[in-house]
Amino acid sequence: MSRSGLVAGALAVAVATAGCRGRDRAAVGALADAMGPIDARPGRALTADDLERLAALVVPGAAVEVAARTERDLALVVRSDRARATVTAAGCLACTPPTLAAWEEQRAVLAALWGAENVGGAAAGSLTIAALEVGGLPAITLDVRRGEGRPVAFVGHWNDGVTQLQVVCEAGATISRESLCTSLVATTLRAALHVLRARLEGPDRGLPRRRR
Repeated sequence: MSRSGLVAGALAVAVATAGCRGRDRAAVGALADAMGPIDARPGRALTADDLERLAALVVPGAAVEVAARTERDLALVVRSDRARATVTAAGCLACTPPTLAAWEEQRAVLAALWGAENVGGAAAGSLTIAALEVGGLPAITLDVRRGEGRPVAFVGHWNDGVTQLQVVCEAGATISRESLCTSLVATTLRAALHVLRARLEGPDRGLPRRRR
């Protein structure tokens, strides 16, 4: 995870990370792909237009508020009836590629960052790193748990090498609350990616025009 990723997490009132298990993982994948494929153009920096459109993000079944905004990044708070997530959109100097192998190399750092390691003889925590496809784009989920498997938080992360999106949901101690987090993260990440990556000016946007 890049240093700018940590800054973005703090900007959004950092909480924790996540992945998913069993039926939850299948449900997350289904929710994330509900709107079809997303444009997979090469990575690029956030523009003022990107930030404006993300600030007006619509997440089905949830209310969205702007928590913080600068000329280069944005933090949102997304609230459903029973769950809350933070969203950060920012640039990154050295994004970790959204592959399991790359994120597994960061396991020790991530576990320490999110408090999933065994500290001071306390019951061991756990960190599950999983792959997620969002509209055909690769993303990563992190599932952080502490003693006795108690869920702490659920995180969805995507980047294109230049810009990153991260959605973090606080998890309660119950299975129902945990499921609400996996659902909210998936739908929020999908909605944000759709806004950020959609081509608004036709299929040749960003490509050089042919000279006649």
